[in-house]
Amino acid sequence: MHNKGLEKSISSALEKNSVTEIDFNSVKGFDWDKAYLITPYTDQETINKQLGVKFNDPTNYQMQS
Repeated sequence: MHNKGLEKSISSALEKNSVTEIDFNSVKGFDWDKAYLITPYTDQETINKQLGVKFNDPTNYQMQS
């Protein structure tokens, strides 16, 4: 599920004062169970293994590269 509200909250937090770090405890409107850090250029198979499910990237980034 693509949570657009969460995406907007994170983007807004990063845009403030050109920060490069974010305190995820400060992201509003979302109760965190866990978070995954997936670095740029991570292949689809690795993402699927880390998440334990087949992830369908709503941005279609894999298709763009």
